[in-house]
Amino acid sequence: MTPAGKLDGAVTMPNGFPSDFPVYPGSRLTAARQVLANGQTTWGVVWETLDGVEQVQNFYVNKLSDGDWMLTYNGSASGTFSAIVSRKSNQKDAGILTVESESNVTHIALALGVPG
Repeated sequence: MTPAGKLDGAVTMPNGFPSDFPVYPGSRLTAARQVLANGQTTWGVVWETLDGVEQVQNFYVNKLSDGDWMLTYNGSASGTFSAIVSRKSNQKDAGILTVESESNVTHIALALGVPG
């Protein structure tokens, strides 16, 4: 268990993660895995920040209306935010983004699938 307000250690992003997917500024990548199955690559990644859920939510609502990514659904309830994201140029590149706070650390989790 991470002490309150302390980020977990940093990890390295697996090769091939879409470089144009927006990453929250100043966040630390603390978990990352890549799974290849049935012709699809799926990434499970978690970033952490000491900024609040609302700040992170505002970043993604704004950033995911620019560029080649978009929010196809988003909602928030009791200190959490979740969104379905997809690539405008290929909507098969899609995933789920969730943002929640625990012990004063905001966790930004993304499960993203990209067909091969």
